[in-house]
Amino acid sequence: MIKKYKIIFRCDAGIVKEIGTGHLYRCILLAKFFLGKKNIKRNDILFIIKSKKKYRLALKILRKNNFNFVTSNLNNNLKNNTRKELNFLSNFNSNLLIIDRLGRINSNFVKELKYNFKKMIIFEDMSNNRKLFDLSINALITNVPKQKNCLIGYKYVLLNSYKYSIKFFKKNNGIFIFLGNFYPLKLLKNLHKIIRLNFRSTKIYLPQDFKKELKNYNRKLDIFYNSSDWIHYLKKAKLCINAGGLGVFESLLMRKKIISIPIYNHQKINSIKLSKLNYIFYLNKHSNNFESQLINLIRKIENKKDFLVNNKIINSKNIKLTLNKIYRVYLSSFLKY
Repeated sequence: MIKKYKIIFRCDAGIVKEIGTGHLYRCILLAKFFLGKKNIKRNDILFIIKSKKKYRLALKILRKNNFNFVTSNLNNNLKNNTRKELNFLSNFNSNLLIIDRLGRINSNFVKELKYNFKKMIIFEDMSNNRKLFDLSINALITNVPKQKNCLIGYKYVLLNSYKYSIKFFKKNNGIFIFLGNFYPLKLLKNLHKIIRLNFRSTKIYLPQDFKKELKNYNRKLDIFYNSSDWIHYLKKAKLCINAGGLGVFESLLMRKKIISIPIYNHQKINSIKLSKLNYIFYLNKHSNNFESQLINLIRKIENKKDFLVNNKIINSKNIKLTLNKIYRVYLSSFLKY
């Protein structure tokens, strides 16, 4: 028996290269947005995810946010854009299907999805088959050709902190570090060591999971945040060190000064583009003089008062416009032609 919903999300989160948690958190943002609309309840929304081994992180996040989800018996063997995935998705039906993941979708996959889902949206796909969707959004993977019904560019980034009051406080201090949920531990330890040795009185805001990895830390100046209150500590910091994923855009929305140290290629592309716009500083983690560059950048940013307070791309207005475009696609699923 086919199970019917109003909105279904197909996305994953995990301690997996190029995945992390960004795709899932963006979908949770959308789910909460839909809950604010008439006649949409939690039981109308479903997440379809992988959940075994390295993907178990998705279970924890969805349970915490109280959303319904299902997982395939195949789970980690359920490869994206395959016949196996189609067979599993065919057990469900919805007014709107939202797919959020990196990759290249094939045309046959899209055409067969249309039997079960009235309207479909896809995020960050790199194929020409994006045009087969009712809407495609490439907010982070922007080096793609224009297609029908496709939104391309940083102005379409969706961020969880868009509802917060955003101000730039002169009294803010400290350095907020976020490299995503799948980060090289060696790099994070190295960043902490460099900052502690050269900026002894500086507060450092670090992921809670990193606390157990640090044998020696300053109990007064090293502050550990968790996923539920990270925005609170991001607002307190003056400078952010990000990897170039959604974290760097959250920091831009909060009008922070930013150093981006990319881990993956798509993060590097975004970091270089944003640095050319003078919104961030880009630093290559493989450079021979990485340590001295980082120290000089932090000092340069501290002495440059007017840097990075007036970016024109990342703002709450653009986020709301994008959310409304997505909602209109959902509403169109009820129209009779």
